[in-house]
Amino acid sequence: MKWSSILGILLVTALALHSAKLEMFLETASLRADDTTSYWELMFAIPDTCFHYQRVRGGYQGSILLQVVVHQKGKEVINDATRVEAFSPVPVHTFQRTIVGWKHYQLRPGTAQITIRAYSLPDRKDSLTIQFSTQVRDYSTDRLTLSDLIIARELRAAKTEDPPRFVLNGLYIVPNPSKLIVGKKPHLKLYCEVYNARRAAPEGYDLTYRIYDVIGRLQGSVRQTYHSIADGQVAYADIPLDLLPSGIYSVEVTAHPKGQGDSAVRRKKFFVYNPDRPPIPQETLAALADFQSSPFATMTEEQVNREVEQLKPLLPEQALRLYQSLKTTEAKQKFLFRFWLLQDPDPTTPVNEARQEFFKRIEYANTYFSSPQFPEGWRSDRGRVLRQYGFPDEVDRYPMSGFAPPYEIWKYHGLEEGVIFVFVDFQGTNTYRLVHSTKDGELFDPYWEDKYIRRTGTNVQDKENVFNKPDKLPEFPQFPR
Repeated sequence: MKWSSILGILLVTALALHSAKLEMFLETASLRADDTTSYWELMFAIPDTCFHYQRVRGGYQGSILLQVVVHQKGKEVINDATRVEAFSPVPVHTFQRTIVGWKHYQLRPGTAQITIRAYSLPDRKDSLTIQFSTQVRDYSTDRLTLSDLIIARELRAAKTEDPPRFVLNGLYIVPNPSKLIVGKKPHLKLYCEVYNARRAAPEGYDLTYRIYDVIGRLQGSVRQTYHSIADGQVAYADIPLDLLPSGIYSVEVTAHPKGQGDSAVRRKKFFVYNPDRPPIPQETLAALADFQSSPFATMTEEQVNREVEQLKPLLPEQALRLYQSLKTTEAKQKFLFRFWLLQDPDPTTPVNEARQEFFKRIEYANTYFSSPQFPEGWRSDRGRVLRQYGFPDEVDRYPMSGFAPPYEIWKYHGLEEGVIFVFVDFQGTNTYRLVHSTKDGELFDPYWEDKYIRRTGTNVQDKENVFNKPDKLPEFPQFPR
């Protein structure tokens, strides 16, 4: 994996509303200020190729104007402009380094809306706007508490000649906003603050640093012991990473008081690029995922078979044939494990959001679609459509009128160019049958009204006259599809 590809993957431009050539890494952190406010730290890094250079004495000078606007509770509380300078003794044509900056703001705890604008100077030809919301932490508690973690490019005791903007609590800290650690002997340099140490941990406390890979496997840990000499204390670590392959990792820091008391935990993702240790292939990572600690490893064969049956509308025919060929319970468990691993939208969270949403569909179907013919509502026609396509955007419900049976029209605006599913309850027992859909591959019957509605004396076009206004089902819960 080349450096250029790593840089391209990690460059923080996902939130950019407009960007020409300007690019920027951003990182934020909250530190305690006093009983009512917190310091909100904004750290940024701009590639040297983003500056427009002009010839000056001794080399080339480039400038970018950085404006930071912060709103809290609808009011503008910060409007700050900073000029970021870059100097090179020779013309800059290819990327060599990033220009790092660090701004400190004092804010009240709570949600803050951030707008950051950057303009190339002197012509403002290139610009970048980034907008996001962030949570400024509230540290007004008596419990042992950790600040946010700051990953540093350089961390050592401060010297008199060090730039003041990088000096904090007697330490010289150059932040690493990209969180990318590069080199043949990479080290994780980490800074944090511990609050309420003397009150909540009078006997002292331990700080444990744990490194996890992208699939959550522990790669190593380091423990440090501290005496509680003040309520606010500084903690920092320099952890060698030279045994780790290039890839995505996270560091977890836990503060645990000696004796009784609650622990405090903070976690931060970072990236390693070691040219001597290439990344593990994605397929291998999936195979290495800790199956034995997953809930699938304890499922019975009956439970696995039942879940696969519920998943049938979502499984390709080839996958179903593969499952049917498996002979052992463990093989079937691993089939289900790998299926959900591939569906997981965010493997860094402890829950699989896709599986969680699927079982919400099952639960909803069992609650509202069960009938004498289908005691388990997920087995009904409506249950099958709900499992396969998710919750509809709109549902029209038409109750029985005269000889016309009840029916429902489900509308999905985001499928193809908008599709409908029509269900009719012929027996009046809540057993709605699918009679028509405009979705490709589904039952299509353009004469469903003539067959099931108009022949009984009811016209769907006259629904307001026949039924007054159609009842609406209670709103379906909205989940990500």
